[in-house]
Amino acid sequence: LLNEALLTALAELSHANELRPIPMEISKARSPVWFARVESDRKLTFQALAGTKQASFEFSTLTAEDHALLARLVARYRPDNPEAQATAGIYAELTGDTTTADEYFKNAGPEVSKQLDALFE
Repeated sequence: LLNEALLTALAELSHANELRPIPMEISKARSPVWFARVESDRKLTFQALAGTKQASFEFSTLTAEDHALLARLVARYRPDNPEAQATAGIYAELTGDTTTADEYFKNAGPEVSKQLDALFE
Protein backbone atom coordinates (compact mmCIF):
# COMPACT_ATOMS: atom_id res chain seq x y z
CA LEU A 1 0.00 0.00 0.00
CA LEU A 2 2.85 2.36 0.80
CA ASN A 3 4.43 1.88 -2.64
CA GLU A 4 1.06 2.36 -4.34
CA ALA A 5 0.50 5.63 -2.47
CA LEU A 6 3.94 6.86 -3.51
CA LEU A 7 3.39 5.88 -7.15
CA THR A 8 0.01 7.63 -7.14
CA ALA A 9 1.53 10.83 -5.72
CA LEU A 10 4.34 10.75 -8.30
CA ALA A 11 1.83 10.22 -11.11
CA GLU A 12 -0.29 13.14 -9.87
CA LEU A 13 2.75 15.44 -9.87
CA SER A 14 3.75 14.19 -13.31
CA HIS A 15 0.31 14.57 -14.90
CA ALA A 16 -0.12 18.04 -13.39
CA ASN A 17 3.21 19.11 -14.97
CA GLU A 18 4.49 20.22 -11.56
CA LEU A 19 7.91 18.56 -11.82
CA ARG A 20 11.03 20.70 -12.06
CA PRO A 21 14.71 19.72 -12.24
CA ILE A 22 15.50 18.95 -8.61
CA PRO A 23 18.83 17.05 -8.43
CA MET A 24 18.90 13.56 -7.00
CA GLU A 25 21.20 10.59 -7.15
CA ILE A 26 19.56 7.24 -7.74
CA SER A 27 21.10 3.79 -7.81
CA LYS A 28 20.55 3.32 -11.55
CA ALA A 29 22.33 6.50 -12.66
CA ARG A 30 26.00 7.38 -12.62
CA SER A 31 25.44 11.12 -12.43
CA PRO A 32 22.77 13.37 -10.87
CA VAL A 33 19.33 13.20 -12.45
CA TRP A 34 15.90 14.64 -11.86
CA PHE A 35 12.55 12.87 -11.81
CA ALA A 36 10.91 13.86 -15.09
CA ARG A 37 7.67 11.87 -15.34
CA VAL A 38 5.68 8.70 -14.85
CA GLU A 39 5.54 6.70 -18.09
CA SER A 40 3.04 4.11 -16.88
CA ASP A 41 1.70 2.82 -13.60
CA ARG A 42 5.08 1.50 -12.57
CA LYS A 43 7.68 3.01 -14.93
CA LEU A 44 9.46 6.22 -13.92
CA THR A 45 11.55 8.40 -16.21
CA PHE A 46 14.58 10.33 -15.01
CA GLN A 47 16.52 12.92 -16.97
CA ALA A 48 20.16 13.87 -16.70
CA LEU A 49 20.74 17.28 -15.14
CA ALA A 50 23.15 18.10 -17.93
CA GLY A 51 21.67 17.53 -21.38
CA THR A 52 18.50 15.78 -22.45
CA LYS A 53 19.40 12.11 -21.95
CA GLN A 54 16.62 10.14 -20.27
CA ALA A 55 16.15 6.66 -18.87
CA SER A 56 13.09 4.86 -17.55
CA PHE A 57 13.02 2.25 -14.80
CA GLU A 58 10.39 0.04 -13.25
CA PHE A 59 9.60 1.21 -9.73
CA SER A 60 10.30 -2.26 -8.36
CA THR A 61 13.88 -2.22 -9.69
CA LEU A 62 14.76 0.87 -7.67
CA THR A 63 16.27 0.48 -4.20
CA ALA A 64 14.65 1.33 -0.87
CA GLU A 65 16.92 4.39 -0.75
CA ASP A 66 15.63 5.46 -4.19
CA HIS A 67 12.06 5.07 -2.94
CA ALA A 68 12.92 7.18 0.10
CA LEU A 69 14.34 9.91 -2.16
CA LEU A 70 11.18 9.88 -4.26
CA ALA A 71 9.01 10.11 -1.15
CA ARG A 72 11.07 13.06 0.03
CA LEU A 73 10.59 14.64 -3.39
CA VAL A 74 6.80 14.34 -3.06
CA ALA A 75 7.01 15.84 0.45
CA ARG A 76 9.01 18.73 -0.96
CA TYR A 77 6.34 19.45 -3.57
CA ARG A 78 3.57 19.05 -0.98
CA PRO A 79 4.90 20.63 2.23
CA ASP A 80 1.42 21.16 3.68
CA ASN A 81 0.17 17.64 2.98
CA PRO A 82 0.33 15.48 6.14
CA GLU A 83 0.11 12.25 4.13
CA ALA A 84 3.08 13.22 1.95
CA GLN A 85 5.12 14.16 5.02
CA ALA A 86 4.21 10.94 6.84
CA THR A 87 5.01 8.83 3.77
CA ALA A 88 8.46 10.43 3.50
CA GLY A 89 8.96 9.70 7.19
CA ILE A 90 8.00 6.06 6.82
CA TYR A 91 10.36 5.55 3.89
CA ALA A 92 13.15 7.27 5.84
CA GLU A 93 12.41 4.96 8.77
CA LEU A 94 12.58 1.93 6.47
CA THR A 95 16.08 2.94 5.35
CA GLY A 96 17.21 3.39 8.96
CA ASP A 97 17.33 7.20 8.85
CA THR A 98 15.34 7.77 12.03
CA THR A 99 16.48 11.39 12.46
CA THR A 100 15.06 12.38 9.08
CA ALA A 101 11.98 10.23 9.70
CA ASP A 102 11.28 12.10 12.95
CA GLU A 103 11.49 15.44 11.09
CA TYR A 104 8.92 14.32 8.54
CA PHE A 105 6.66 12.87 11.23
CA LYS A 106 6.82 16.20 13.04
CA ASN A 107 5.91 18.00 9.79
CA ALA A 108 2.95 15.64 9.37
CA GLY A 109 1.39 17.09 12.51
CA PRO A 110 0.58 15.80 16.00
CA GLU A 111 -2.45 13.72 14.99
CA VAL A 112 -0.57 11.81 12.30
CA SER A 113 2.48 11.48 14.56
CA LYS A 114 0.30 9.92 17.26
CA GLN A 115 -1.13 7.40 14.75
CA LEU A 116 2.36 6.53 13.51
CA ASP A 117 3.67 6.09 17.06
CA ALA A 118 0.91 3.55 17.67
CA LEU A 119 1.76 1.79 14.42
CA PHE A 120 5.46 1.45 15.26
CA GLU A 121 4.90 0.28 18.85
